Amino acid sequence: MKLLFFVMLYFTFLSASSIAFAQGDIIDSGDQLFIFMPGEKEFEKPFQVDASGSIQLPEVGRIYVKGKTLTAVLEDLKQSLSVVFRDISKLYIEFRAREKLVTVLGYVNDPREVVLPELGNVQMALNKAGGMLAGAQLDNMQLQRDGKVTIFNFKRYLETGNETLLPALRSGDIIFVPSSPLTGNVQMIFDARSLKLGGDASDTQKAVTVFGEVNAPGTFSYVPGMTIIESLMKANGVTRYANVGKIRIIGAKEPQMFDLKHYLDTGDVSKLPRIKPGTTIFVPIQVEDIKVGLQVVYVMGQVNKPGAYEGREGITFMDMLANAGGPNRYADTQQIRVLKMNGETFRFDLKKYTDDPASNPFPEIGGGDVIFLPEKADMIEKSWLIEAHNEAIKIIGAVKNPGRYQWDDDMTFLDLLGHAEGPTEKANLAKIIIVGNDGLGKRLFFDLEQFMKVGGDYLTLPQLSAGDTVMFTELPDDPTDNKSKWIKQESESSIYILGAVGSPGRYAFNSRLDFLDLLSAADGPTNDADIKHIKVTHRNRRYAKTSTLDLDMYFETGDETLLPQILPGDTIYIPAKSLQGVLNNTTNIVQVLGAVHNPGRYKYDPSLDIVGILTMAGGPTSEAYIDRIVIVTKHGGMQHTARTFNMKHYFIQPDYRDIPIIHAGDTIYIPNEKESNWSQLMDILGSALSVVTLFIVGSSL
Repeated sequence: MKLLFFVMLYFTFLSASSIAFAQGDIIDSGDQLFIFMPGEKEFEKPFQVDASGSIQLPEVGRIYVKGKTLTAVLEDLKQSLSVVFRDISKLYIEFRAREKLVTVLGYVNDPREVVLPELGNVQMALNKAGGMLAGAQLDNMQLQRDGKVTIFNFKRYLETGNETLLPALRSGDIIFVPSSPLTGNVQMIFDARSLKLGGDASDTQKAVTVFGEVNAPGTFSYVPGMTIIESLMKANGVTRYANVGKIRIIGAKEPQMFDLKHYLDTGDVSKLPRIKPGTTIFVPIQVEDIKVGLQVVYVMGQVNKPGAYEGREGITFMDMLANAGGPNRYADTQQIRVLKMNGETFRFDLKKYTDDPASNPFPEIGGGDVIFLPEKADMIEKSWLIEAHNEAIKIIGAVKNPGRYQWDDDMTFLDLLGHAEGPTEKANLAKIIIVGNDGLGKRLFFDLEQFMKVGGDYLTLPQLSAGDTVMFTELPDDPTDNKSKWIKQESESSIYILGAVGSPGRYAFNSRLDFLDLLSAADGPTNDADIKHIKVTHRNRRYAKTSTLDLDMYFETGDETLLPQILPGDTIYIPAKSLQGVLNNTTNIVQVLGAVHNPGRYKYDPSLDIVGILTMAGGPTSEAYIDRIVIVTKHGGMQHTARTFNMKHYFIQPDYRDIPIIHAGDTIYIPNEKESNWSQLMDILGSALSVVTLFIVGSSL
């Protein structure tokens, strides 16, 4: 209860103080009024007086309040709200904010009605309307109030910051921003440069016009105290062809001449002519003055800044050459020619002068003379001299037009290759070498062939920079002549094929080739080749490894997994057949005897088990007794041991633990079924049955 009492006391005090404070205030458009109505959410936010002078109340509608005091409006509210609400005893009204409603129209980005604070000015109103469009006429803005129009110069306010130049605003005012006459009758994008090219003034009688040899001729707004220097600066200054000694100023009186060069040399302010509204300034071109007597020397040819340079008494040959920036790197300084005004021609050797100045004096230079520096006659070296090392990339090797080419960061590797007219037919596109210019000797490799094959993602192209070197290597010639090309082929990119092949040697290798491609390049194996025992030595791995290939089995089965994976640096060796040497060496063979299709001696392979060895021997015959295969192993000297293997049981219940280990020198014997105990028993039983049968038959008879 105490809390409620203090709250009521606070609002009572606030209401009384607000009403007492605002008794004489007159309500205007834009003001924000707070109406206290306890328990009603619709009255929690202030009500703003619109341009018509009314506020919109819930349940009641519009009530006109403009021009009234708070006391008068409070009485009107009590009468209107008492019809809808029961308890209005605590109703009161106060000013929450004094604001202005101003309408901004014309050449602005967002013409509309804006709300300004009590002290808001014209600039704030323009900002709330989105600012002015390019091409707005700042010196002729309008303020419309109660049917009257007031013209004010907003541009002058921006130049001086004088707020008195802006009219004070009230609610209901209209600010109109006109467009410059330079915008024409069609609205378009109008940038600052276009405005400056034509000037920024709308009334030529109150402006300064500048034309002739200036960078941005036009009509510009006059500012009190404006000088000819400021006028020329508004026109972006004079051009290089301007005759600054004879600038003409046309005002109300006779034309006046002004020497800008003399003013800049002396700094005499008294020489500056007075500028008034309506003044015209003309800057003539200097070509006419050059023809009538200025001492001009022409420097042409291979210099950094060729052109016509004004001379003076006592000027020397080196002075004029220095004015032209000196000779460039293409200039032939031993054949400099000086063409005199009277038609005579002299030659001057600058190199000899540097060696012996006394014996090679400078030629005399006067007005109208021409100094010509020819280009070097050696055009063979010119292609390398045109582009500096740190601005070009060298491309060498198997390209159609190797050389040094200008490089730009917007170019790509393919642009550079296009300048070199593309690779030759012998170019190894799978391994392009790029040497960087960082001085570290690092090399990068790029596979252009793969890039073109997969479609070409430009992000995968090598990133080049000026100073780099790109090398295109050559592929070897025909395999029959490859020995002569070894020097062009790196060993780490080669495959060695040795042994019983048609053309043994070193061959280029890339990702497109496989084992059969390389074997074909070497003209294939000879008739004496042992294709069952091909050896492949893998040199390029971290550890030594050798694999064996049975090429004969590949041709029988077509199993691609039998072919080894070949990489650059590997060696392929195909031995010749040597049955006597291999098969007679019992330490490296396995003998297969008995009921097999191809009994004999076979080269031992540690990767094969007994099943694989029997497969090499053509497999058991139909009469083989595979229940008891005998394996005889020799343990040095004359000692032998025998083991048995039940292959039939293995096929019914496969278990790799049952497979015996085969060693080099072992003998495998597969017996015939007739040699088994069961077969012998059946033979005995068969004989006995025959005797019994004969006995029974005899007894019957």
